[in-house]
Amino acid sequence: MNDLSVGQLPAGFGAGSAFARVTELDMSGNALVALPDDFCAGLAGLRVLFLGGPAGEPSCNKLASLPSGIEALAALEHLSLHDNALTQLPPLHRMRRLETLRLDRNPLESLPGPLPQSLKTLHLEGCPLGGSLDDGGALPPAG
Repeated sequence: MNDLSVGQLPAGFGAGSAFARVTELDMSGNALVALPDDFCAGLAGLRVLFLGGPAGEPSCNKLASLPSGIEALAALEHLSLHDNALTQLPPLHRMRRLETLRLDRNPLESLPGPLPQSLKTLHLEGCPLGGSLDDGGALPPAG
């Protein structure tokens, strides 16, 4: 479902049995400015979610925030949010399988802390973050 330039998703998108077995969802290039609060309700098996880029295109998503329920996506391994308008993120520490988080080119002011222990790759290129990762957003120790 990418490059459709839909602008916004209807309430209830992702809910119900039709989405129960979806493991990968690509919503990039839809000119999204917001996600419904119940966006994550029926996506419990989701492992990969693309909500970023393509940068500079009119169809580029421009999400300024994420629904607080995004943390309920416990099976998520890859979350791509690059090239949006995010200034902050909801808590993500309950995403116990999240390994890759792409936040490149967002006007992020800070990171939520703590980050998931499973996180292996964090992309922050072009983010004007203040503070440091030690302030509750510490990356897990290598090992």
